[in-house]
Amino acid sequence: MNLRQIAAAAAMLAIAGLALHQAHSADPAEKDSAQLKQASDDFAIRYAKAQLRLAELRLAKAQEMNRRVARTLAKGVVEQFANDVTFAKAQLEAAQGSGKSDSFSFWVRRAELELADRQEQLRIANAANQRVPGAYQPIDLDRMQAAIELAGLRVERAKELADAPEEAKLVWQLEIIAEELNRVDEMVTLSLQNRLSEFF
Repeated sequence: MNLRQIAAAAAMLAIAGLALHQAHSADPAEKDSAQLKQASDDFAIRYAKAQLRLAELRLAKAQEMNRRVARTLAKGVVEQFANDVTFAKAQLEAAQGSGKSDSFSFWVRRAELELADRQEQLRIANAANQRVPGAYQPIDLDRMQAAIELAGLRVERAKELADAPEEAKLVWQLEIIAEELNRVDEMVTLSLQNRLSEFF
């Protein structure tokens, strides 16, 4: 999960929280809740479309750079831009799918993408070790496996919460955002010490 994805998730969570707060606090005599809901849904869809457009343009730019000069950007970087497009599409589908700005299917898909990404990282590491024994140390493979287990638990929890009350979903979403922000903080600290590649 990169910083752009975390920011997108935080924005969707803020929209969901605002909609939930408005639903609980609106005075029917003063506000038309149907209009508030429609405005929130419309904004979520417009926001998701803008995110998708930007993600598609970033991927196109990266691919164009590599077409002009081969390997200008590493394969992993281009794949990350492609993942951003997949993530943005899931965000848009969630916003449009049920007509709810806080559609939880977005979070389920997000967790599934994270799990698939972790599994792919381990697959690449194992393939590298077959070609060059010791390319990845046992502790690194164990760390990748632990990350897969955690990502799998997130998918499991997301699916369990699919029919839960909105408050329970929001609590879990906040926990996930807090974990990811902590991870970004760790990445920044490690990058300042030029050790990022050893952990992420």
